[in-house]
Amino acid sequence: MKYVIAAVLCFLTFSASAGTYSIGYGSFKDISRESISYSNGSIYQICGMDVVPEIGVVRFRDNPSGDIIDQLYITPTFHYRMNNFTFNGGIGVSWLDSRKLGGKELSTNFQFNDHIGVSYRINKIASIEYRITHISNANIKKPNPGIDGHQIYLKFTN
Repeated sequence: MKYVIAAVLCFLTFSASAGTYSIGYGSFKDISRESISYSNGSIYQICGMDVVPEIGVVRFRDNPSGDIIDQLYITPTFHYRMNNFTFNGGIGVSWLDSRKLGGKELSTNFQFNDHIGVSYRINKIASIEYRITHISNANIKKPNPGIDGHQIYLKFTN
């Protein structure tokens, strides 16, 4: 997984195309979540919403046990803009490099991830976003405890 994370980081760092780069941090109960992501604008529009694919990497850390899970995800995200605010949500797929986090045993490395969020555009290139996320395998296999979280993102568009 560390090679996948390195490849994504290189892609994000050296990408010459315009896009939005995000860094995020959050926690829920004893689990912290650090992330980076990239999106390259709308690929489709439906019912006044832009469909924006997002790719990212996340590190989950259970603070009491020290367990760590790295996640690679891709999510089509729906964006609805109202002035400086953007409301968004999406359901995507992800791969986890481990299935143990604290007292939880996730039964599959393949997981679905979904989120809802709202962002505020600070200026032409920067915005801040709040998200609520959930990751689980949609009961493909038991047990399915899932991971929930709240995050704050700083987003920069070039």
